Amino acid sequence: MNKKIVLIMRGLPGSGKSTFIEKNFPRAWICSADDYFNSTGNYIFVKKDLGLAHRRCKNLFQMALENSLHFIVVDNTNTEIWEFETYLQLAKNYSYQAFVVNLEIDLETALQRNIHKVPVDKIFDMAERMEKYPGEILLSNN
Repeated sequence: MNKKIVLIMRGLPGSGKSTFIEKNFPRAWICSADDYFNSTGNYIFVKKDLGLAHRRCKNLFQMALENSLHFIVVDNTNTEIWEFETYLQLAKNYSYQAFVVNLEIDLETALQRNIHKVPVDKIFDMAERMEKYPGEILLSNN
């Protein structure tokens, strides 16, 4: 029997989460709040819709679990543990093995790679809030 796996990605904007997923797991089902802002093919962030984007992401994740997809990836910044705890609990409820991967990057590189044009002060705030999660897989992506 094939194992069912959930991969929770963490990292600052520009850390390379989406690129890492594309290169290493091209057949994975990806759930990302960013997809909500990229529905037209052009990324347009609307701050007031952020909660809606994350609810949509969680709904897609739950649908993937209910459909027993074998490899599901959550591709969000997930700087604080509370932001991804629900995903971990849902994965457990559906008998998935879950892994948390933190793509660490220095701030200078993150700012250079910031394709979504997240304001510099927001990236600094995210870096300050980044909590360590016991058992997470740390990967350097400088």
